[in-house]
Amino acid sequence: VTDRELLEAMRSIRGKAVKTPFDAPPVVLRDRKGNLDVLACRGGRLMHFRRGQLNAWRTTHVKAGPLARAKSTGMPAAAWLSRNALHVVVRTESGELIHARWRGKQGWSAENVTARSGDRARFLLDGDPLLLGDAKGGQLNAVGRSRAGAIVLFRWTQRGGWKAQDLSAIAPGALLPSLSPPD
Repeated sequence: VTDRELLEAMRSIRGKAVKTPFDAPPVVLRDRKGNLDVLACRGGRLMHFRRGQLNAWRTTHVKAGPLARAKSTGMPAAAWLSRNALHVVVRTESGELIHARWRGKQGWSAENVTARSGDRARFLLDGDPLLLGDAKGGQLNAVGRSRAGAIVLFRWTQRGGWKAQDLSAIAPGALLPSLSPPD
């Protein structure tokens, strides 16, 4: 996505659909057909903006599953896996990691990844996660910093679902540096 496309998207979105600023910078990505997707949190809601036919923007408040109740915050992370699945992870105000998946005609689905970890308190996030997808489309990795300062990895596969791992337990003393740019 070019800087010019991003500026055009932000002017269009802010001019029509968004009356208040985003909580953090939006995430912008392009699907395989060249369509733009913009994801951002605003006022506790995960918002999805998609430029479709005739360059018109469609706005969706993602309220599937736990996102209907949980207040999302910060900067979401997103990746396209396969041809038609947009995956998004976002942190809630309480530090839980929520995974949402969009499949065009099927719409949005979401789940609380932290609740599946088995040790919720250990895997609550202090900052925004990073999301990496593999080239084959069969695996996602979300990495973040826990409230205790540990590096935590959430791994998703199509067959195994989500699993959480405290990487600092493997390498004691390892801390994830701040993901924010230096002042």
